[in-house]
Amino acid sequence: MPVAIDHVGMVQRPISRVSPTPWLRLGRLLSRVMAVTLLSASAGIPARAAQDCFALAARTYRVNPTVLRAIAWQESRFRTSAIHHNANGTTDYGLMQVNSANLPMLGLTPLEVMRPCMNVFAGAYLYRQAVDKYGNTLAAVGAYHSQNPKFMVPYAESVRRILAAASR
Repeated sequence: MPVAIDHVGMVQRPISRVSPTPWLRLGRLLSRVMAVTLLSASAGIPARAAQDCFALAARTYRVNPTVLRAIAWQESRFRTSAIHHNANGTTDYGLMQVNSANLPMLGLTPLEVMRPCMNVFAGAYLYRQAVDKYGNTLAAVGAYHSQNPKFMVPYAESVRRILAAASR
């Protein structure tokens, strides 16, 4: 099985398909555990808790944690309470702005996907699907946002700029 080089030059392990269900259950458990920590934070996710969720979700779905964080920054500026109502009637939820159209496939409710760690796990799973389809490329990053090339390219470029700024 071939290995892939990610967007910041890290070699990743061979990729296998992973079902979302067992890992999303783990994400639910982690979300409950982290709720105590999050309740004490006055703004956003505590740095340590965020790092743990991003790292674990990235490891679980074999995606780059730096890219996952860059997507979260592009989507919500790390705001755990971010909600966006789209013109097409769908809603984007949380850190990773997980679209409501994906919730049935993920087996999640809007309330569940608003849990920060659960949201990161859901976003990592969706990004993994894009990587499976487009390879470990900026096209996969763009596909996280939209399947329409008109929106994929500018989104991928925005995330690329975030990655470039983070590597300075």
